[in-house]
Amino acid sequence: MSLALRLRLIIIIFTGNVLGLAAWEAALALIPRLWAGTNTTTGLPTRVGLVALSAILMAAPPVLIGALGAWLARRAQTWVGLACGLWGLTLIQTVPAAFPIAAGIWYAPTVLVILSSTLGGWLLDLRAQAQYKQIR
Repeated sequence: MSLALRLRLIIIIFTGNVLGLAAWEAALALIPRLWAGTNTTTGLPTRVGLVALSAILMAAPPVLIGALGAWLARRAQTWVGLACGLWGLTLIQTVPAAFPIAAGIWYAPTVLVILSSTLGGWLLDLRAQAQYKQIR
């Protein structure tokens, strides 16, 4: 592997991890604000909508960042996607009490991030495999 390719992969992985950590911090700040107006009289549709929006804010960035990193690397998509989710290891701690979903659980964000980042790279790898099989 050439030095230029190694450098490119390092930059992609570093950028993916910085973007991932920034997305998590943004979700960590935004989600409690979304839930701030809820109380015991909040209706079921509103609560379901808030759960869906919260899940999207937590799950979409790792998948997209993992896929973007894998796409930029253009090789070993699954591994690069996984490496773009290494920032999830910084989340091995309890979820803050102010966080309205899974408060006190330590593993949920980390597993979500690492698996989601891998999923992004894996989906790109599947597409590459399908194109390869069509060419053969």
